[in-house]
Amino acid sequence: TYIAPATTEPHDDMNRPLSDHEIKEGIGFVNHEIAKKNEELSDEDQMELIDPGRDCIAMVARFDESKGGDKWMALGVRTKQLVKEKLIARGLSPDSKRPQIVFLGNGSVDDPSGKPEFEKMLKLRRERYPDDKQDISLGRIKHNYAAINAFMHKRQPGVSLVAVQMSDAEGCETRISDWMEHGVPTVVSSRGGMSLQVSEASGIVLDYDKPGLDLERGAD
Repeated sequence: TYIAPATTEPHDDMNRPLSDHEIKEGIGFVNHEIAKKNEELSDEDQMELIDPGRDCIAMVARFDESKGGDKWMALGVRTKQLVKEKLIARGLSPDSKRPQIVFLGNGSVDDPSGKPEFEKMLKLRRERYPDDKQDISLGRIKHNYAAINAFMHKRQPGVSLVAVQMSDAEGCETRISDWMEHGVPTVVSSRGGMSLQVSEASGIVLDYDKPGLDLERGAD
């Protein structure tokens, strides 16, 4: 008997090195999926496409109630507010570095939660964060590991990418291992095995037993 820690496969489409063309193609696929979904949505639910030139607070997971999508959105919006406050304090335009808040994922053949959870996130975006929704994008996209890999690639110098995994319940989250493989810092909840995957030297583990789920420290 032995313990197998959460690992990742560096040679599969999710993690293998991509050429500049493949990255552009992958982001294009994601944006095509978001644009196609926009055609079905009302005007108030329209979403911006992914902009690799903007700072990004990202979550990659299935649209499932256990993944903590509401916490991801709260953390992203609060981070955006802090960025705005610090820019204003420095005499800079508050819109000069607005981070994009992105949740990408898909479902599986035996996953009944995907569509209702996506609609729940849309409603949350629309009703709780009407002033911030233009910076929040949701992509429930077709299964395409290479496209997700392109999205997870570190941005060019000067553009930040931070990953969050806000699950309420979790075993070992393979997306965290994938983010690490990409060299992207992660902010995760303390639930399940995630606190074993991330050390405070390379990321942040939020204490979900604290008031407010420790989200303020995560945003800061």
